[in-house]
Amino acid sequence: MPELPEVEIVRRTLEPHLLGRRIVALEALWLKSLVISDAAREFFNSRADWLILALKRRGKLLIIELGDRPDGPASLFMGFHLKMTGQVLVKPADTSPGKYTRVMLEIRSDDGVITKLFFDDMRKFGFCRVMLPEEKEEWGFLRKLGPEPLEIDANRFAACFCKPGSVSVGKETLLSGKVKNLLMNQEVIAGVGNIYADEALFRAGIRPDCPVCELSLAKLVRLGECVQEVLKLGIAAGGSSIRDYLDADGKAGAFQEEFQVYGRKGQACPKCGNILEHMKLAGRSTVFCPFCQQY
Repeated sequence: MPELPEVEIVRRTLEPHLLGRRIVALEALWLKSLVISDAAREFFNSRADWLILALKRRGKLLIIELGDRPDGPASLFMGFHLKMTGQVLVKPADTSPGKYTRVMLEIRSDDGVITKLFFDDMRKFGFCRVMLPEEKEEWGFLRKLGPEPLEIDANRFAACFCKPGSVSVGKETLLSGKVKNLLMNQEVIAGVGNIYADEALFRAGIRPDCPVCELSLAKLVRLGECVQEVLKLGIAAGGSSIRDYLDADGKAGAFQEEFQVYGRKGQACPKCGNILEHMKLAGRSTVFCPFCQQY
């Protein structure tokens, strides 16, 4: 599943193609991939085109803000969640939808040039959600997302693992649960998934199945630093392309070439040389070093 770095790269590579241009058509080729209320559909259809004001990201969600004029507020929002196999690709106007194209947008520039944006999704788990401002505010998924890990310091990161209302980080205030499971819980921290959780925990020297309540404040702070480190490395490398991920220009990422543990079960640990082990946590494959990750 594309995680924070991959969605951020999609956002950045989409901007030159979309920002300041207009959406002139929206078509769902697989109806379930387009989530839109009757009110939002009627409002979308009330105009011949919609100006793309901004492209933003929240956790693993790509958000496109639409309006009727450059200096005006956003009147509509499009949220793309790539889930397992989603791709958002920009193609020339004469490109036909592919086998896995679920939603298609037609985009027009000020000089009249038409391009197409395809939301492709082989497994059909992803979606494009079109929302009025009040619908966006009321959307439970968005409201429940935890803090952005690249927008908080390591101490604030540690506090995310505390029970609501806690004023300090201590064993009695920490959430119950295994550290990797909580790290991937989008209501605790937004945007971290299986790849970057494994990589961050390895760098922090923390076993993925360690209960959070057994970690010291110093260890949680260190984990926060490592999460930020691997997310930044992932963005710098253009994301991780293991199966389906491509940026908006159709280019693969390269961070998979820098993995230290993820997907390396049975290989030598890059730090100590011992064999990396494997376990299942919350149904997800997890690779770790039993010697370097002791806590």
